[in-house]
Amino acid sequence: MDPLRYLERPTDLRTPILIYAFDGWADASEVATWSARYLRRQWAATKFAEIEPEDFYVFTEQRPKMRWDEGRKRFIEWPANEFYYHRVPTLDRDVVILTGSEPQLKWKTFAQCVIQVITDLHVSVVLALGGGFQAYFNQRRDGSVPAEHVPVMAEVAKFCRARQAFAHRAKPVPQVALLYSTAAHYREINGLFSRDLSRLRGTLQALVENQQSVEVLSEHNLTRRMGEYPLIVVPETDFLEPAFKEELVRYAREGGSLLLVGPRTAALFVQELGTTLEGAPQSEIRYLAHGDKLTPTKDQTQLAKLGKARAFGQIHATADRNSAAQPAASIAALGRGKIAATYFCLSRGYVSDRSETARAFLAELVRELFPRPLVEVEGSPDVDVSVNRLNGRLAINLVNTAGPHADVNSPIFDSIPQVGPLELRIRADRKPARIALEPGNQPLAFEYGNGEARLTLPSLEIHGVILVE
Repeated sequence: MDPLRYLERPTDLRTPILIYAFDGWADASEVATWSARYLRRQWAATKFAEIEPEDFYVFTEQRPKMRWDEGRKRFIEWPANEFYYHRVPTLDRDVVILTGSEPQLKWKTFAQCVIQVITDLHVSVVLALGGGFQAYFNQRRDGSVPAEHVPVMAEVAKFCRARQAFAHRAKPVPQVALLYSTAAHYREINGLFSRDLSRLRGTLQALVENQQSVEVLSEHNLTRRMGEYPLIVVPETDFLEPAFKEELVRYAREGGSLLLVGPRTAALFVQELGTTLEGAPQSEIRYLAHGDKLTPTKDQTQLAKLGKARAFGQIHATADRNSAAQPAASIAALGRGKIAATYFCLSRGYVSDRSETARAFLAELVRELFPRPLVEVEGSPDVDVSVNRLNGRLAINLVNTAGPHADVNSPIFDSIPQVGPLELRIRADRKPARIALEPGNQPLAFEYGNGEARLTLPSLEIHGVILVE
C-alpha cells in the first residue's frame, strides 16, 4: 500500500512554496512546528494529503496518544505527517505546509513521499523550518572566537556529549503544567520585545524548588490534551480566552486538579470556586501564615467569602498571629476533580526573597491537589527534577541549582557545591529490573514495596540522570 494518501488533489496552485517543520532534535522549544501550525491556523489551510505512519515509526518509542474530541469522546492520535494548502491572494504564489514528525525508519521511502507531492504540485521552493539551542561566546570583529574560550567550550561540549544518550529524544512525562498564556501576554505587552514574566517566574521557581516536574505550556500546547496532566497551574492573570477557560473547567470536572494563583485569576472562576470576592484587590502588606512562621505577601491580596469551598491557610493583617485573618486559599470539589485558588499574589514576592514559608505553603497546597507525583525527591530545595521517558525507560533528570544562581549580580561563579544525600521515591506498578545513575552506569540499590521504589542518592554534583528499567 502506498503510504502517501491524497484526500484531494489541489489544482491550479501558483508556483507554490512548501514550508515544512518536523518535531524532534531540530525543533527546540517547538519553534519550528509551532510556526508552521500558526500559519496553518491563521490561513485556515485545507488538508489534502497525509503519510500513513505504520511503516515509519517504532511505536514503543513514538507512542500514540489518547485524546478527546469536541464531544469528549476518546480517540487514538497516531504520529501524523499532514499536507495543507492555501491560496494567498495577496502574493504571486500559493503555499503548501507539511507538519509532522521526522521518521525513525525507511527514510528513503518517507522522502520519496514528500518528493512525490513536490512533483505533483510543481512546488518551486522548499523552505525547512528548525531551531536549536547553543552556548553563545563573544566573537572578535573578524568572527573568530578568543582562544581562551576554547577550553571552556570543549569542557561544556564534553559534559553535554556524556549525557546525550540519556537526554536526546526523551519525552516529558506529564506531571504539572504551568500555563504561560499567549492571550494574556499579548494583551499586556507594549513593545516589540518587551515582556514581564514576574507573575509567572516566582510560581515556577517555587514549584521546581519543591521538586515538582513542571512544563511551561501555552494554550496551544494544552488544548485537547489537558487530561494528560494531573495538575494544571494558572499563574497570576486577569484574562483567559473564554473557550480556553471553559476547557479548563471541563478538565477539572472530568477529574483534573486546577490551581489558580492570585485574586485576579480566582476572579475568573468564582462560580466554580464557590466563593465571593469582596471589594478590589489590595496592595497593603499582609502576612502569610504557615507552620509557626509568618512571611509578608508583598503584592495584592483579596478577601474571599467561602461558600462550598474549604479554607486552606490564613493571611494576617499584621505580623501577629492574633491579628485579623482571612483565607489564604480555598479548595473545592468540581465534578470528579478539584479546583483551588490563592487569594494573594505569590510570584513577585517569591522572586524577591525566596521565602521558605511561601514555598512550604505552596508545597502543601499542591500536595492536596496532586498527592502522588510519579517521583518525589527530598533532601534539598536546590534540586530541580524533570521526569522523562526514553526508549521505554523512565529517565529522571536531577539538576543541582545550589550556589548564587538567583543573584543577577553574580553571573559567574567558580564552583557549585554538591547537594545530598537525596531520598527518592519512584512510583512503579512493578519492581524495576534495575536503577542506575548516568552517565557512568552506576547501579543504585533500592527497596520496593507498596508500588514504590525507594533509594538514596549520596550526592549530586551538577546533573545526573536516574534510569529506571
